[in-house]
Amino acid sequence: MHNFGTKFLQVSVDSCPVNCIHWVDSEELAVLEFLIQPQLKEGYGVFGGGWERPLNVFMVAKAFTKQLKQQAEAAQGQHKNGRVRSVEEEETPAQAEARANATMKLNMERFNKIWGKFKQFFII
Repeated sequence: MHNFGTKFLQVSVDSCPVNCIHWVDSEELAVLEFLIQPQLKEGYGVFGGGWERPLNVFMVAKAFTKQLKQQAEAAQGQHKNGRVRSVEEEETPAQAEARANATMKLNMERFNKIWGKFKQFFII
């Protein structure tokens, strides 16, 4: 209703018998219109399924807007020196060597535990 004048909107708010008209910014309107639409709810077994709406659309809209801002900030944070870093960057040779050494060490520790139990069982 942003196309109407503020006087028309104020008359609508004042004449509403229940408190169902709220003032929102035009930026929030698209999010609220999306969230007010019924969302399909998955059913499990015989029960469940159907449609659901959030109980407090304004709280859900605030959380959704906050999440979008955090994602935008994270995307801006990934820009470094004019290039976008991928989530999974290629492994450097030093990282590959360190990973291989750590894997070998873990495998040797497991082998030593098994070998120690084997020696105790058969030698003693």
